[in-house]
This record gives sequence, structure tokens and C-alpha cells, in this order.
Amino acid sequence: MDELLKKMDPIRKKNLINAALVEFGKNSYDKASTNVIVREAGISKGLLFHYFKSKKELYEYLVEFIFVKMIKDVAENIDYDKRDIIERITSIAEYKMKLFNEFPGMYAFYTRLCAGKTIDELLEMIEEIIPGSYGDFYSVNIDYSFFKEDIDIAKAMKITQWSLEKKSEEYLKIMQTDDELDFNQVLEEFNEYLQMFRQMFYKS
Repeated sequence: MDELLKKMDPIRKKNLINAALVEFGKNSYDKASTNVIVREAGISKGLLFHYFKSKKELYEYLVEFIFVKMIKDVAENIDYDKRDIIERITSIAEYKMKLFNEFPGMYAFYTRLCAGKTIDELLEMIEEIIPGSYGDFYSVNIDYSFFKEDIDIAKAMKITQWSLEKKSEEYLKIMQTDDELDFNQVLEEFNEYLQMFRQMFYKS
């Protein structure tokens, strides 16, 4: 299937993936409609099933697709020479924001996929799809000497991560209402949060 998909027109392939992510994100697997997917993607049903033998195969491809994009691709795009943990958390959040903007249905699909699953179950899924590639983005080559001596580093990192993820969710809601999002403004706001966390947790 992968070799077959490589021959597909890149724009048509992206339209198909987006349409499928949106449909499976809005509906349960049983209720998701391949008729809607092909209509929104602008392709024939025959072409869909030329690349995917079944609805199940399409769904399984999407699961692998989002984990590769959100984990493997993130890991490959991290600059591990940057040892500032706050800067790294921010860059990862920014990367995922751009990813969700490129594939608007990804966030809803991922949220539905994760619903009711424990962290251990999700990690097991990831390990099955991308063995050994789930790295610790937030610990490799980090310089903890930036932090004030009286700061609980683990809690400070969690506060930073949760805050930026919550802010990302706000932007994602804007995307899902089809309102235009100014990414320059997004990056500026993320930088403001970055400076605030540095003031709270880092040595002067």
C-alpha cells in the first residue's frame, strides 16, 4: 500500500487524508462514511478503494499516519543542541500547531482515538506502530542548571508543558471554526509565554 500511495498525486493524497481525518474525527468508525470522504476529497470511490482495500485499511493507515507525524517527525525535527527545556517545549508545541493547521482533521481524529485509553495503552499502540522511536523529547541533552536552585524542576516543566498545550487547544478551536489564524501572532504569543516562564523558573 505504501508503494502504491507514493505514486498518488501529492495534492490528491493530501486532500484524501484531510477528508478522511475530518470524517473519522467527527464520527465513530461505524458511522464514518466513505461516500462523504470521497466527496470532500474530490475523488471517485473506485479510486479510494484502488489505494485502500477497505474502510478498515484506510482507518488503520490514518492511525499510523498521525503517530508518525506527531512522534517520529517531531523527534526528527527537534534541535537537540538547544538545551533550554522551555525553548524545546515551545518549539514542539509550535511544530504540532503547524501540523494541525496543515491537516485540520488531525486533532479531532487524535482526540477520538485517545478517548477512553490509558497512557500505557497509547504507548503500546505507538510502540507497535513505530518500534523504539518514542523518545523522551523533554530530557535528552537538557541543561538543568538554568533553573533557580529552589525550583522543583519536574513541576516547573509540567506547568510549562500543560500551559502551552492548553494554549494550543485554544488555537485549535479557532482552526475548527474555520476562522483564519495568524501564525505570526501565534508565535509571538508563544514567545511571550516563554519569557514569562523563564522569569519564574530561571536564574536571572
